Amino acid sequence: MERSSDDSRTFLPVRVTHHRAYHQARAGVGPSDNGVTSAIDATAFVAPLPAPAIQDLLDGRRKDDDLDVTVTYSRAVVSPGDRLQLCVDADDNLVGTPFDVTDSNATTAVLKLPAAARPEKEHHVYCKTSYLSTGSGVDFGPRTRFYVDTQPPAHESHLAAPEFTPEVMANGILPGSLTQDPGGNYLKATIGSYSDIDLATDTVTAYINDKSDTAVIGTMVGDSIEIHIDETFIADQGDGDHSFSYTVTDRAYNDSTRSKAQTLTILLNAAFDPVAPKVPAFDDDATDKLIDEADARAEGGLQVVIPADTKLKKDDTITLLWGGARSVPVDVADPAADISIGVSYGTVLDSWNTTANGADLNVDVNVAYEVSRNGKRIGTSPNHQVTINLYQAAGVDPYPETPWNENLTAPSLKSASGADNTIPLEDFGEAAGVTVPWFDQGGTTTYFQAGDVLIVEYAKVDLAPRTIDTDDVTAAADLAIELPATNITDAGSGDKPLAYRIRRTLSGGAVNDSLSPPQVITVTGTDELPGGNTGLPALEIPEAVGNDGSDADRLIITRKSAGNGVHVKIPPYENQAVTDVVTVDFAYKMLFIDEVTDHTADVVAAPPETDRPWSFVKRRDQISDNAELVIDLTKEEVVGKLEGFRPRMHAHITYTVENEHGTAERTTAFVTDIDPRGTD
Repeated sequence: MERSSDDSRTFLPVRVTHHRAYHQARAGVGPSDNGVTSAIDATAFVAPLPAPAIQDLLDGRRKDDDLDVTVTYSRAVVSPGDRLQLCVDADDNLVGTPFDVTDSNATTAVLKLPAAARPEKEHHVYCKTSYLSTGSGVDFGPRTRFYVDTQPPAHESHLAAPEFTPEVMANGILPGSLTQDPGGNYLKATIGSYSDIDLATDTVTAYINDKSDTAVIGTMVGDSIEIHIDETFIADQGDGDHSFSYTVTDRAYNDSTRSKAQTLTILLNAAFDPVAPKVPAFDDDATDKLIDEADARAEGGLQVVIPADTKLKKDDTITLLWGGARSVPVDVADPAADISIGVSYGTVLDSWNTTANGADLNVDVNVAYEVSRNGKRIGTSPNHQVTINLYQAAGVDPYPETPWNENLTAPSLKSASGADNTIPLEDFGEAAGVTVPWFDQGGTTTYFQAGDVLIVEYAKVDLAPRTIDTDDVTAAADLAIELPATNITDAGSGDKPLAYRIRRTLSGGAVNDSLSPPQVITVTGTDELPGGNTGLPALEIPEAVGNDGSDADRLIITRKSAGNGVHVKIPPYENQAVTDVVTVDFAYKMLFIDEVTDHTADVVAAPPETDRPWSFVKRRDQISDNAELVIDLTKEEVVGKLEGFRPRMHAHITYTVENEHGTAERTTAFVTDIDPRGTD
């Protein structure tokens, strides 16, 4: 196909093969094409074009050369003494040095076509034969047309940077980024259209930094051209950030300037295939492997284990892929150790409910992970498929970020004395009543059905389960459950959560629980009082011991034993604190102990100053914490007040301890005789 005189170029079907072999040029037809002078052989200076196209474009690599043009002539016509000379475009435009024929046996002559004689445009070159040997005149041979084109591709603008897929831009060049081809794997890129484009003959040279390799031209994609960059060429540059650019060379061997560059990260050598992750909650099931509600709500999330891998490096990052969800990247701290990543309940729920829509349905979900280095992905593990069923009695949890299902209504409690959601101190050792609502807060929807199991939990401890039967369904009334006193006392004081679970059996035999929101029960118990549930210890008075020579076991405080004071000793007790207030009470009674048969009928001592207990108060902050408390009393305080009466007496000695929660009392008295008789 010949070019038109305006030298416009035609878009040809895209080819993937580039030809470099020369083809025979076709001579033009001149005005004297009568066989007298043969055609000019132009193959030495025209650029190649795939056959059968016409070779008519000057090889740009020779644009500054004086070209040798071979002219073939007939010995029968041209004789020694005749002259040959090249004409360009016109008969009178003779160029180069004339060639005088001297050899009668020769049939060819080599003439020079000067560079100055062929400016950039279309030309016709032919040979003028002057028959000087006979003076017969001249002949002009057939014309050969050629074009001089020295303009490089895109000479009117700069070539844009090559473009790559968003995945390659974001993650770098990985083995998976390459197109697999029997002739050699390659990376696809696109380059923008440019002026004077000719896909059939243009050549694209890819550059990585300053290394180059011929790129194969693929298809036209819209206004862009697809090129293929060889895998080996890419891999030879090594992993890391590299600059990608290109040049275009047209058929005339005119080279464009280098395009703008695009930086990519090569990861062909660092890339590897990680092993599949593990999901212990699923993998460790002996039979009927399933991720259920309990698995999905595990504290810290459902655990996925990334196995240790020698190809991992410290500070690589792991991105977990759970179904269609991606985790935030997790740093690799120790490549030799497994990495556990928790998946939130909401993520697991979404991956199941997208398919199940709340129904009792097993759903398979793929779990995998990506490994990235310096922000670029270098590998993706195989999928590990798990099966999930989060169907539950209360329906899909509307707020999966909480541990309970807000579709259910919280339970309520009444203490033994009728207090709502409170257990006061006087009810601490008594059973309480729990009410589980049958309907939701709107009073119209129930989540119970026959065969469900109701489990009330107080302070995270389960009570005995109750199976819902048809009578319950018919009654459709709130359910009453007793909270035993032992559960209350074992849990102790403070704010205690009260909740319930509805356990429903799935079609496959597994069970899922729906947990209600908790009701907070405020409990005041003896466990917070001084002495706790075990009570206050017995006090001791050393001055009451060993004072009766005839009875070593008798307890009696005499004027003599109290001479250096009386020391009331209280051993350490539970919940002891320096802020406690300790009060010791002396209740004096008539007669010695062995004269009294029934202390409940003791008569209060007659003297007016002893008709009520004497109290001695001491704060704990007067002594060290967790130490024995000693209350130092004088003889006058214990015995001296009785001196004017000198009766035989005994005393019932008790004490109380008060803290911020209340007052505890040592009700078992220390009973000792008091003998104020005699003198010092």
